[in-house]
Amino acid sequence: TSKTSTGDANSILQEASLIDSPDGINGSFLQSGRQWFSSDIKNQKKLDLGQGYLVLRKLYNQTQRRSYPAVTEMICNGSFEVNNPGANNYSIYGLTAAMCWKALGEQFLEVWGNGFLGIPAYNGSVYIEMNVNTANTYYQDFTVAANDSLTISFAHRSRSTTEQITATIGPVGGPQTIIQTSTLTPGNGWVYYTRGHKIPNNPINTTYRLSIISNTGGGAGNLLDAVSVKKTSRVTTSYFGPRVDFFTEAQFSQLSKNNWSTFQVNKFFPIGVTTGNFILNFKYLVRGNVGISSL
Repeated sequence: TSKTSTGDANSILQEASLIDSPDGINGSFLQSGRQWFSSDIKNQKKLDLGQGYLVLRKLYNQTQRRSYPAVTEMICNGSFEVNNPGANNYSIYGLTAAMCWKALGEQFLEVWGNGFLGIPAYNGSVYIEMNVNTANTYYQDFTVAANDSLTISFAHRSRSTTEQITATIGPVGGPQTIIQTSTLTPGNGWVYYTRGHKIPNNPINTTYRLSIISNTGGGAGNLLDAVSVKKTSRVTTSYFGPRVDFFTEAQFSQLSKNNWSTFQVNKFFPIGVTTGNFILNFKYLVRGNVGISSL
């Protein structure tokens, strides 16, 4: 905000914090003759004395609400690291609760260690071949809420032929939405996909299922790694703390300076403050170009 001081049409109104002012303001605090120190304007040579305002903002302690986004990983053991056959090796494990994954077909995970058949893991030290003895579907269920945002990602690689998988998402019992179909040959290497999905305002079921479906191959094919579903929800919390409101301001009739850093009220225009917690700032006018220069 630009304002004009006596004799200078280029004066600029600025605001500085006052060091001696955070707590417990009362009548004696605002009395005539009280001094405040301000490092913000210690080196300001062009201060317009006699042109200042006391700005008072009151602090209220009260219950307040704060809303923020929270991101949660919904997939357990997404890189299949619970089982590790060692580098350049593989092993077939029966599915257990600790492995987190469930299957519609054979109840196995075929886990490959980093470098087996010359293929590195996409993430971590292991990955799986989806086709143990036949094509299979692996899935996990998790809980969502209305209007959540999901980010679904996975890495797919062909072992030896043209191979295909499909990732779907949706409420348990359906309908399922196809997130991504990946058709690859060995020359493609690992391909990493990331797709978004929005939970509707009134979901049919808040238990959702991510399924990775092997569409091709018999007892070999479709390598999978780095499966993830990140859920972004809006979280609202309540807390008891300060809220700062603009309270009032009043003009000083006269100021005096002491080494360009301490400012004294010679006469204060009363504003009816008795007790309470306040933030006190000083608005002041600067003549000419605004800038800080050392003394």
